[in-house]
Amino acid sequence: MPAMKRPAAAKAPAAAKKPKVQEPEPVDPVQVHCDAVSEGLFRSSETPTPVLNMLSSMAEGALRTCKDERHKYQESVVDMVAGILSGVEVEAKSSIEQIKEKIEGMGETRLQREATAQSADADVASKRASTQEHKHALAADAEAFKAAKEGLSAAQAAFKATCKELDAQIKAKERLQAILADFVNPLAEGTAEAGSAQRLATSLMASLSKLGLDESMMSAIPEAIVKEPSARGAFDTSVVSGLKEELDRRIITGDKDIAAKEPAKAEANAKVLDAQGEFEKAKEKQHKGATAYTEARDAQKAAEDALKVANKALADVDPEVEALQKELTSAEKDLEDFCNGPKHSFEVLRDRVLPPSPAPEPQEAETPSKAEAEAECGAEAETEGTAEDTGAA
Repeated sequence: MPAMKRPAAAKAPAAAKKPKVQEPEPVDPVQVHCDAVSEGLFRSSETPTPVLNMLSSMAEGALRTCKDERHKYQESVVDMVAGILSGVEVEAKSSIEQIKEKIEGMGETRLQREATAQSADADVASKRASTQEHKHALAADAEAFKAAKEGLSAAQAAFKATCKELDAQIKAKERLQAILADFVNPLAEGTAEAGSAQRLATSLMASLSKLGLDESMMSAIPEAIVKEPSARGAFDTSVVSGLKEELDRRIITGDKDIAAKEPAKAEANAKVLDAQGEFEKAKEKQHKGATAYTEARDAQKAAEDALKVANKALADVDPEVEALQKELTSAEKDLEDFCNGPKHSFEVLRDRVLPPSPAPEPQEAETPSKAEAEAECGAEAETEGTAEDTGAA
């Protein structure tokens, strides 16, 4: 039976290669200080940015050079950097002092704002009282205006009624005169046109029916009035004469009534004029009262707005103090960071000098070799032996 071969051993997987760890680049402490100084320069608010850019680029070269190797130009650059950084520090300290002064002054500010709020509150109370006073005055003016308007309306109505009565009396008188002229006289005197007597008599009776004459007269007039004057008897003549007399009497009475009504019309017209004057006065007073009330109300609104502002300003004292405290803490922290950062870095670079040269190391004596030692020992031994021989002799 043929021999069996061993199966080949499986190859172990190759170990994964570890990535190469990139070593950090060495930190240049001088560069770190230079960067801090550059950052400090740009904190200056008084130096123009182009100047800072130029000085920052020159400062690195000057500060990288040790103090004992700088030339005059580099020293001037260092001095300029020192001046600007000193200005930054002074400015920061001044800002801190200003903030402290503000914080110290907030007590006085609180008292002032409290006084302002109290004054504004009193002003609001005064303005509200004034508004109410003008409101009541305006209400009284409105009542007076209403009464004056009603008085004017009444006076105008009375004048109108008087004029109406007077016009009615004048028209009544004119109607009586027309009846006499158009009907009675032509018929009574026989001057009417031929054939028109009956028509005129009919129109006359229609007009007389509105006058309220005696019925017996009214019944006798139609027959008596149409007769020719020469054909009338005593009764007819008496009826016609009585009609003319009655109309004349009424015309005279109408004249008297009209004459009596004229003064009443003038008096009524005078009352209208007086009422018109009172109405205009009341109207003007109401207008002024409304204007005064509006102004008082606007003044009250302005006072209330001022009070809101004053109260808000008073309420803002504590938040303002808190904000100033935070601002002070931040400013002090910035100054501390500046002193520990840019200023310290500048001082380190400014005062940096070259390290001293190392002293030469002392040379050690050469150790003699073994042969030299043995030869030296032999010589010494020979010398000693010669001495001993000399002594024995």
